[in-house]
Amino acid sequence: MSSKTFILTGGNEFEKGLEFADQEAIALADRASASPGLCLVVAITSSQRKADELSQAGAFWFSSMGARHTEWLALSSLQACNDPQNLEKLRKASLLYLVGGDPAFMLECIQDSELKAVFTNSLTRNGVFGGSGSGAAVLAQYVYLEDRDELVAGLGFIPAGCLIPYHSSKGRKWAKRLAELLPTSYIFGIDDKTAAIGYDNNWRVYGRGWVTIYKGGKPRKFSSGQPVALNPKKRV
Repeated sequence: MSSKTFILTGGNEFEKGLEFADQEAIALADRASASPGLCLVVAITSSQRKADELSQAGAFWFSSMGARHTEWLALSSLQACNDPQNLEKLRKASLLYLVGGDPAFMLECIQDSELKAVFTNSLTRNGVFGGSGSGAAVLAQYVYLEDRDELVAGLGFIPAGCLIPYHSSKGRKWAKRLAELLPTSYIFGIDDKTAAIGYDNNWRVYGRGWVTIYKGGKPRKFSSGQPVALNPKKRV
């Protein structure tokens, strides 16, 4: 598997059902580091209280999953996103995990601060980069803002035109609209309590639900343990 490994979780993260996915992410990050690396859970949301709750819950979960060095980072403003101490902590992470929140606010903070450069640089090193819910959705080429019925530029880190979180619940209804907006792109639909780990053309499903890959409106479904090749004809 490439050193640029991602873990994408549909939602309801930090709950039973995703143990194997998160343990695999920890193991991949540790193997890529000379010593046990930093597992850093990051929440970016306009509410400091919510950011604290989400990031601390994630850090506790990853610690319970076996991560030996786990910390959390709660970012609720551009000032916090540009804070040198926060940026230095981000640079040290071998497993960097973004938890969900308001995707528009998250993107604004990342793109208008030094965070995007730090995230981009982290992808040149060995390790694991992940997210859940909106934290996974912002890693795609575009992010769908349902309240505006609008596509906005995402971070473009994964080979998906768009990612649908919570696909087994509220997200599934986006699929038809996204097929219209992105007819030639891959669209990831990831169920609640489900994750995809991989990079580029090669992924594997973990958890209790399904990963659905759409292209041209046609779905392909994959369950836990199954490998996912976006383009089955492409050589590895």
